[in-house]
Amino acid sequence: MPHSHRPTLKQVNKPFKSGHATKGAQKRAAKGTPLAHTGKNEAQPARAHKTNPLRAAGNAQGSRSNRRNEAKQISQQKRAALVESTRVFTGSGLRGEQRAGGRGPAKAGAPRICAVVPLTPDTDAWEAVCGLERDGEALGLRAAPGRGPEEAQAKHMAYCELEATRFRQTLQFLPLPHGALLPTLDACRCADFVMLVLSASTSIEPGSWGELCLRTLQAQGLPLAIAAVLTLRSADEQPWAKAKKSAQSKDAQGVRKSLLSFMQYFCPEVQKVHVLDEAASRSVLVRTLVTSAPKRVAWRDFRAWVVGEDAEFVPEADDRGLLKVHGWIRGAPLSANRLVHIPDFGDFAVDRITYAPAGAKRSADVAMDDASSDQPRELRAGDVLEARNDDEADDLVSENEPDPLANEQTWPTEEEMADAPAAAADADELPPAAPGTTPREILKKKAEDDARKRYQAAWIIEEEDEGDADEDEEDGESDTGAEASDDMEEGSLPEEPRADAAAADEEPEEPEEMAADEDDDFDMAALEEYRAQQRREREAMKEEEQAAQFPDEIDTPFEIPARQRFARYRGLESIYTSYWDPYEDLPEDYARLFQFDDFSKTRKRVESDAVLEGVSPGIRACVWIRDVPRAAAERALRVGGHAHADKKQDDVPFVLFGLMRHEHKKSVVNFTVTRNTEYETPVKSKDPLLVCLGFRRYMANPVYSQHVRNVGRRGNSVYKFERFLPHGIGAAVGSVYAPVTFGGANVPVVLLRMRAESKEYGYDDLGISAEQSPHLVGAGSVLDVAPTRIIAKRLVLSGHPYKLHKRTATIRFMFFNADDVRYFRPITLHTKMGRTGHIKESLGTHGYFKAHFDGPLSQMDTVLMSLYKRVYPRWSTLFTHSREGLPLHAMVTAPVDVPAIETPTLQTPTDTRSDEKQNKNTNSDAPQSKPGHHRRRSSSFVVVKHVRETPEQLVDQTVAPNANAEWVNMKGAWVIHVVLIVVAKIIINEVPGISDSVKWTLVNLGYMAVSFIMFHCVQGTPFDQDSGAYDNLTLWEQIDHGYQYTPAKKYLTSLPIGLFLLSTHYSHYNPWLFWLNLSALLIVLFPKLPILHRSRLKFFPRPPGTGTNTPAEPIQFDEK
Repeated sequence: MPHSHRPTLKQVNKPFKSGHATKGAQKRAAKGTPLAHTGKNEAQPARAHKTNPLRAAGNAQGSRSNRRNEAKQISQQKRAALVESTRVFTGSGLRGEQRAGGRGPAKAGAPRICAVVPLTPDTDAWEAVCGLERDGEALGLRAAPGRGPEEAQAKHMAYCELEATRFRQTLQFLPLPHGALLPTLDACRCADFVMLVLSASTSIEPGSWGELCLRTLQAQGLPLAIAAVLTLRSADEQPWAKAKKSAQSKDAQGVRKSLLSFMQYFCPEVQKVHVLDEAASRSVLVRTLVTSAPKRVAWRDFRAWVVGEDAEFVPEADDRGLLKVHGWIRGAPLSANRLVHIPDFGDFAVDRITYAPAGAKRSADVAMDDASSDQPRELRAGDVLEARNDDEADDLVSENEPDPLANEQTWPTEEEMADAPAAAADADELPPAAPGTTPREILKKKAEDDARKRYQAAWIIEEEDEGDADEDEEDGESDTGAEASDDMEEGSLPEEPRADAAAADEEPEEPEEMAADEDDDFDMAALEEYRAQQRREREAMKEEEQAAQFPDEIDTPFEIPARQRFARYRGLESIYTSYWDPYEDLPEDYARLFQFDDFSKTRKRVESDAVLEGVSPGIRACVWIRDVPRAAAERALRVGGHAHADKKQDDVPFVLFGLMRHEHKKSVVNFTVTRNTEYETPVKSKDPLLVCLGFRRYMANPVYSQHVRNVGRRGNSVYKFERFLPHGIGAAVGSVYAPVTFGGANVPVVLLRMRAESKEYGYDDLGISAEQSPHLVGAGSVLDVAPTRIIAKRLVLSGHPYKLHKRTATIRFMFFNADDVRYFRPITLHTKMGRTGHIKESLGTHGYFKAHFDGPLSQMDTVLMSLYKRVYPRWSTLFTHSREGLPLHAMVTAPVDVPAIETPTLQTPTDTRSDEKQNKNTNSDAPQSKPGHHRRRSSSFVVVKHVRETPEQLVDQTVAPNANAEWVNMKGAWVIHVVLIVVAKIIINEVPGISDSVKWTLVNLGYMAVSFIMFHCVQGTPFDQDSGAYDNLTLWEQIDHGYQYTPAKKYLTSLPIGLFLLSTHYSHYNPWLFWLNLSALLIVLFPKLPILHRSRLKFFPRPPGTGTNTPAEPIQFDEK
C-alpha cells in the first residue's frame, strides 16, 4: 500500500458506530439488575433495555392509563405540598402526641407574619398597615383585641395584628422604620411575606438607603415579596389638579408601570403594585396575604424561630436572670435540649418550653406535670411541652481548652529516629530549613500519616450507630512552632522595618469625639483626618491596581538576606498537587477550634434530627431562657409595650432563633462571596467587615482565597491566597473563625463594611445614621466547615536574564548573595512566557546564578520564583450594636436631647457658618444670643446668595418641558447667533465716518450686551404653562436642566471668545479697544462659570432687620 501523508486540514467524519457495546458500557447499563446465567455457567449481567416506563408491554391502553396515573400522582403531591406549607396557619397539622404528654390544640393557628419595609423617607410603615384597616368589615378585617394598629402604635409595640374573619386567619405585621437596616434584616429573616412600601413622588436613587436595603435583602434571601404604594393620586397638592380625570388616570398608570418595572428588577416574582388608597387594590392585597402559600426559604427549613410577642423577666444574680419569651414557634420544631440565639447577645440555654395560648395570663413558675397517665388530654396554659435534659442537651462551651504542656514534638518519635540516618546521608552542604519554611527538597507526593495525633483541637466524630452522636474531645499533641503566632500577621516580620510600618498603619484607630463649637472656627483636626482618609483610599486603589498588573511580585530586599526575610515561605512544584501537611506549625488559635471527622455525614445527621425532635411548629409557647442579661430582657419587654416610660423605644421586633446540634462550636467557616459591582473601594484581605452568616452577625477579618472546583480530584487542599476581593462576577472563598453553621450553600452570607472604618459618624439630613447605612461589599453562601483548608500566600521573586545560551541563562537581580542562591536552589523557576527551569550553580558573590530551562529563553522574558506561606484568619467577635444609630424619626417617646452630630460629609467653613446662622435664626426655641452677635462685619460689601427652588417649583418643573430653554438645542438655533453677528456687521458697515476697528468693537460689544441681558439678567419664562416654575432662574440656569458642560453651553461659551479674537485682530490690537473688548468678554464669561451656578452677588447689602417692630438695642461697649 503506497504511503500517503495525512493532510492537516482533512475533514474528520463521524465514525461508524457498531452494534456491539463494550464490557464497561454493559456493566454501567446493568447496575442494579439481577445477574443472568449464560450457557457457559458464567454470571453475566442481564441486558438492560431502554424502554419507556409509561408503556405497558406496548399496549396503548396501558400506556394511557399509566400516564393518567402519573399525572394524578403529581397533582396529589402538589396539593399535599401546598396543604403542608399552610398547615401551620390552620393548626390542623400539629402532632397529636407531644413529648411532654399533651395534645396540640386543634383550633389554634399561627399568624401570618408580614414585615412592612418603607423604602423612601416619605413613606411610613404604620400608615400602610392602618390603610389596610380602613375598610374594616368590608374586607373582613378587624383589629385584634389589644394588638390593633392604633393600640400597638400608642403603646409603642413592635408588632400589630389584624384578624381576617372571612378566611379565619390572623395577620401579624412588623412595621419597620425607614433607615433601620439591621433590624429590617432580622425581621425579614422570620417573615412569611415582605411588603415593600414605595412612593409615587420620591424615587429610589442609586446610593440611597432604599437601594441598599433592597440589595441586602436580595443577597440575604427574600420570602414572598409584595409591592405596595400609599397613593398614586395627588390632586390636593399637585399643580395639575385641574386637569382632566383621564389625564390623571394616565399619569397614575404610568407611575404604576414604572414602580412595577423597578420592583421586578430586584424581585422578579412581583406581578402587581398594590395601591393602598384604592378599595379594590386593598382587597386583592388582603386576599393575597391570607390565601397565598409562603415562599420557601431554603436555609430556614431546619431552623426554628420565635417572634417575641410578650416577655417576663425574673432577675437573678450578676444582673442576669430567667427570660420568658411568649410567641409562636415557626419553622422547624424547637427543642429544649438545643441552644437559642438572640441577636446582639449570643447563644443561651433553654430551661423548658411551656404551652402559652393566646389570651392567657402571664403565669409564674410552673411545676412539671405528671406524665404518668397515658391518656391524651387537651393542653392547658402552663403545661410543660418539653424540658431540658442535661445529659443530652448541648452545653455552652464554644471553644476548646488546649493543654499548652501537651506537646509531642519535644522528643522525636520512633519513626523519626528510624529515618534519621537516611536523612543525614542525603544532607546537602546547607542544613535543612526549619519546619514550615522553605523545604530543602521538593516533595511531589508523600503518604499521609496519622496527623490527627499532632492536632490539638477537639474532634467531633460521627458514629455509625443510630444512637446519640456524642462529642469526643481528645486532647492531642500539637506541633506548634515558636513563631507560629507571627503567621497571623500578613507578611509581617519583626526584623523588617517596612513591615513594621505597614503593620502600624493597619492598626485601628478609635474615633475621636467631636463636639459642636459655639464659635465659627473650623475644626482642622477633622479636615486633616478627612485628607488622611482620602490618601489611604488612593493608596489602597493604587496597590490594588499594582496587584492586578504584577500579581504577587515583590522586590528582593537588599539590606537583609532573602533566606531570613522569607524564612517562613516554602517552594512548591505545584500548588495543586504538591503535598502540604495541614497540621504543620498551626497557630495557638487552632487549638481552640473544633473539627469534624466527617462534616457531610454529621450535617445530614444533624439536619434530619432537627425536624424530628422538639415542640412542633404552630404552637404558641413560652420559652424559658437561662442566664440572660438584663439588656436583652429590656429589649424583649419593649416589644410588648412593657418598657418604662423613661426608656427610649426602638419599635423593632425581638426574634430568637433555634440552633442545631454543634452550632455553638467554633471552627473555620469557608464561604463563597461575589463582590458587589456597585462598590468600587478596594477590599483587602483581613479588612474588618460585618459578616452576616445566616441569622448571626460577627465582626471578622475574612481571608480570601481562590474558588477552585473539582476539589475532590486534587491531591491536596491548598488554595492560593487573594490579597484583594476580586472584581467582576467571579467568586472567591472567604474564611473566618466562626461558629459551625449547617445548611451548606443554602445559608446566605452578606459582607458589610461599616462606615466607622472610614471615620464616618452621625446622621444625614434624612435622619439616617452611619451605623444603619453600611456599604454592601458582597454576598455569597456557606461552602463548608473545614479547618484543614490551606490558604497559601504566594510571593514571586523576579530576575532578569543577563546572558543567554540556548537553554541556559545567567540570571541577575533575583538574589544579592551566593548563600541565598544555594538556599533556594531546589525550587523550580518559571518565566512569564511559559518556560520552566531550575538553578544549576551560583556565579560570583553578588547573587548571579546559572539556570537551565526546558526551552530557549528570550531576552524580553522575566524569570520568576514562587514562594508560599500559609496564612490564617483572625478571631471574630459577636456584633452587638445592631440597635445603635436607629433613625431619629423612629424614636418617638418623650423629648430626647440629641447631641451634636458629626455628619459623614465634610463641610467647608463657609457652609458650616451659614448653616449654623440659619439654624439660629429659624429656631424660635433656641436661647437668645447676645446683642450684636449676628452683626455683619463692616468689611463685607459683597454677599453671595444661592437660589433654591421650593418643593412646589420642583413639582412644576416635572409637568412639561421648559419651552423657554428647549429652543437652544433646536435645529438651526446655533446658526442664528452667527447670522445675527453678520447682519449687525453689515448694518454697521453702512454707517459712514467709523473706522473698521471701531466697527468690529461695536459688533463685539453689542453681542456681549445682548447675550448678557438675555442669558444672565432676565429671570423666569414668558410662557404661561411654565409660570411659577422658573421664576428665580435665569435662561442660562434653565438650559439643559442646569447641567454643566453640555454641548449647548460649550458652544455659547466659545462663541464670545471667538468674536473677541476676531475684533481684537481687526482692531490691530489697539490697547484701548483691546481692554474694552476684554472687559466685555470677562463680564459675559464670569456668570457662566460652573462655580457660580445659581449664585447671586449683592454689593453693599442692607443690614438685616431685628425681626421685631421695636428698635434694636444699642450695642454697649466696655469702657476701659
